[in-house]
Amino acid sequence: MFEFKNKAILEESIKKAKQKTTLFSVLRAILAISTIVFIICLLSIGDYLLYGLLSGGFFLLFMIAIILSNPFYKRVRILENKRKVYERHMQRREKKFSHFSDNGAEFKDKEDYKLSDLDVFGPKSLYQYLSEAKTPLGRSMLANQLKNPIKMEDGFTNFVNTLANCEESLELEASLMEFKKGQNGITTNEFESVVHDEISYKFWYILPILSFLFMLIYIPIFLIYGLNPYILLIFLAFNFISSKIIIKDKIYRVDANSYYYLADLYVDLSESIKNTNISDPYYNKLKEEIINELPLMKKIRGIYTLLLVRRNILLNIILNIIFSFDAFLILYLKAKISKGIKLNKAIENIAILEVALSFKNIGMDNLEYTIPEDNDILLAKDMRHPFVKDCIPNSIEFDGGIVLTGSNMSGKTTFMRTLGICMLLKNASSIVPAVSFKAPSLTIYTSLRANDMLQEGVSTFYAEIKRMNKINQAIKKEKCLVLVDEIFKGTNALERTLASRKVIEKLNMYHAIFIISTHDFELCETKGITNYHFEESYKDDKIFFDYKLKEGPGIKGNALYLLKMSGILE
Repeated sequence: MFEFKNKAILEESIKKAKQKTTLFSVLRAILAISTIVFIICLLSIGDYLLYGLLSGGFFLLFMIAIILSNPFYKRVRILENKRKVYERHMQRREKKFSHFSDNGAEFKDKEDYKLSDLDVFGPKSLYQYLSEAKTPLGRSMLANQLKNPIKMEDGFTNFVNTLANCEESLELEASLMEFKKGQNGITTNEFESVVHDEISYKFWYILPILSFLFMLIYIPIFLIYGLNPYILLIFLAFNFISSKIIIKDKIYRVDANSYYYLADLYVDLSESIKNTNISDPYYNKLKEEIINELPLMKKIRGIYTLLLVRRNILLNIILNIIFSFDAFLILYLKAKISKGIKLNKAIENIAILEVALSFKNIGMDNLEYTIPEDNDILLAKDMRHPFVKDCIPNSIEFDGGIVLTGSNMSGKTTFMRTLGICMLLKNASSIVPAVSFKAPSLTIYTSLRANDMLQEGVSTFYAEIKRMNKINQAIKKEKCLVLVDEIFKGTNALERTLASRKVIEKLNMYHAIFIISTHDFELCETKGITNYHFEESYKDDKIFFDYKLKEGPGIKGNALYLLKMSGILE
């Protein structure tokens, strides 16, 4: 488990950053008040030249102060986000992560049984435990790696391992926390397509611009010679009316708010990546490609910034009255978009980085972890379930079938889930919560929660049959890891034993790697399997479990003892 060393330094950095923002707040307030005072003087006293220049000058200083101070305010937010990042890691270490907001519930697939059996998505899930992904592409890429993994590029898993031992990675996590929830539904194509659309510029769009230019000519004459000020109102009215009536384009109808925040996130992330040095060749490759496209990201953000300003009703009215804003904006957008803005690698690379940051939590917040290796047989040493507190480690080595026995609550199901999650993480190119983990490439099929579904009119036994049918089809096509808990528990003991033996024979025929847990000790004598078990001990009318996997068949159960402990039996 990684030891954080810079947490104390962070608090001092937050304190200093807040002192700077306080000074900027005071300065901005003084400049704003001064601007308002001189505007009042301009309207009441009548010295248009003097107070016009003073009010304009202080307003300009106010805007400059806002522009210069915004990075400091943003830095305070990033530092406070970093504090939250530390808190999240401590909560993850205590296995108190069920309140993390993103549990990936929308990625569930009820036909893919391993997702529910291994708690991959939804409340208290692997996705909720892992996820640092915030962008739309990052979230879907992380979900796909857990559902239908693809082999990542060489160096990716080593990069994940580097991040697990690198406190600098928390800076990237803090930047990701700036993401606004409302952008979850945006796709990458939708985000980029808006700045690729052709903008048509019609010749009558020039009318509000001409109105603004004539107004500029009239203002100095008005200030110097004291001409009738009400003529200015005619210009201002025409600026607004012509801009709102004449200027029409579909780009003005886009959800600028959502797009702006996503663009701003991408720019902030890119800047954070640019300023974060991590000694890893895979990271440096991603970083170079992201930095190369940073200017394009800033252009896209600039477009969405202007569209966002326009969405503000008050600013829209003021800017169009004074500056014919819509007319100049459409001219600007026409010039920018016609040159072509296309991000090739940056968005995808940021998504890959989000996946890596998520997987690194396996190492950063667990006692032991390893880079998994390919091997002819499955060999796992000291596996731990990543979100079971004080989990007892277990090891296993096999290349065939195991019948797993043991009493209720002894640890059979948790062990199989632990193995399933470790295999799933290996397939996803992640690090694994174990001292070592070696295995061939295995697709995972499970039947750990085959319960009755009353709404669908499905009994427990038929639910098990559906799952076993899917397993039967899969083992004929590829090498699989099959995990079955309490096989055929929905039928009587005689049929259960006969059916289970037939299934084991079929699994052996196709050389599947499988673990089947059962309370039927008769299955321990099935040919072609190895026996393992969990057991318990009793003392002072209490039951104790050591949760350690042991070789050989189980020899006892605890059902009668539990009934006696509860007072049902004497």
